[in-house]
Order: sequence, then C-alpha cells, then structure tokens
Amino acid sequence: MKLTPILLLFALSACAPIAFTAASIGGGAAAQHRLSGYVHRTFSEPLPKVSVAARLALKQMSMTLGSTEKVAQGERINAKAGDRNIEIEIEALTATTTQLTAVAKMKGSFLVDSSTATEIVAQIEKAIQATQRNSKPQKLTKL
Repeated sequence: MKLTPILLLFALSACAPIAFTAASIGGGAAAQHRLSGYVHRTFSEPLPKVSVAARLALKQMSMTLGSTEKVAQGERINAKAGDRNIEIEIEALTATTTQLTAVAKMKGSFLVDSSTATEIVAQIEKAIQATQRNSKPQKLTKL
C-alpha cells in the first residue's frame, strides 16, 4: 500500500503540464475577451431581420438610439447607455447569415464594458427568437 501514494504523485505530476496548459489557454481567451471587449455572434438570419432585432433590443433596454451608418457589407448602429457609447456592426456574410459585433465604450476612456456588450447581444438573440415565434412556421424541404 505504500506504493499507492508514489503512483498518485507520479500520475499527478504527469498531468500538471496539461492542467497548466489548459489553464493558460482559458485564461488567455478570457483576458483577450476582457481586453478587447468586442462581442461577436453569427446568426442564421438575413441582415434586415438582425438589424430590426438590434434596434428592438436597444429600445427594450432603454438605450438611446443614435446614428446608423452604412458599412461595406451592412450597417453600424450607434447608441448611448449612461456613460457608454454602444456600437453594433452588422455584416451580411451571405443572404441568410449575418455577423454581429457589439462593443460598449466608456466615455472619455479607452476602457470597454464587455458585460454590457454581452447583454446587448443576448437581448438581440432574444428579439430574433421572439420574431420567429410570431412568424408563420416554414415548411421543411428535403435537401
């Protein structure tokens, strides 16, 4: 039975590099998200539907809508929430696939609020789901 602690110690020491690697990768991803503050989400919906859902979500969150600008493959929606400037960029990847990027920049600072941007994206997703429930179901066709 004295051999068991030695084997356990050996097994744990062999796993340590894997555990440290996993922790550093996860920590790096969290730090990158925290430092950049940009939240990305791809929807299997056309750009106009995502755009309407974005405006609806901002309105439901009592954010002040600002300007809307055309960008290369879509549009950028600007809004305000307290001391944060919100930017939502919506880009059509295909006719039925849309990439959305949101960022909440703190006024007078280079800092960003990733939790607000994350919640905005979550509310946009809810708005899209609500419009799907209210629309007529589509027939599925064979591929």
